[in-house]
Amino acid sequence: MRTLEDASLGTVVGILERQHCEVWLRCLYTLLGGDEALSEFEGRYVQHTRDLTKTETLNLGTTYDPSGKGPSERLSLYKIAKRLGPLLAKAGETGDVNAPKKAYDVIYRVQSELATHAGVATVAPYIRDRGSSWSVEPNPSAPFNNITLTSALYTLFFAKQVFTRFGIATAAVEAAMGKLDQYLRAQGDTRST
Repeated sequence: MRTLEDASLGTVVGILERQHCEVWLRCLYTLLGGDEALSEFEGRYVQHTRDLTKTETLNLGTTYDPSGKGPSERLSLYKIAKRLGPLLAKAGETGDVNAPKKAYDVIYRVQSELATHAGVATVAPYIRDRGSSWSVEPNPSAPFNNITLTSALYTLFFAKQVFTRFGIATAAVEAAMGKLDQYLRAQGDTRST
């Protein structure tokens, strides 16, 4: 991500940051939600595969297996982010238990708008308005600084949860989180934990 950031490929970095955030939230939910979370993910898989097998233009045949167990209701990433706060508190997290919801709001939602879903916000950084004429900016800067570092901070947060769950000392991870968080705050990055 840093190489892409340095190459002024802000939109690509934003897409990757959004994906990293989604994976982080789903992994954290799986870790803390246990069997219930796995059942929900299986139900979501069933729902998606049923929809995919109904799509004739894809001609998937038996590649996907729509059978399975678990609820087939929609499990949005927003729901996951909201559920993680109480799960973190239950797991004994002493830091910001609202970090997952905050990450959803300031990373996932923002990068969805700015980098992922085609729309004015996605296209706007590439357009230069020069009054009487317009031109294209081939490599606009990312909408945020320190994207790579923010992703690293959330990776450390997940590592802390895994270490705690399996009885591994977390002091080194917490120290790294503190230093990175402090640096990001000093840079004015509001997306830190």
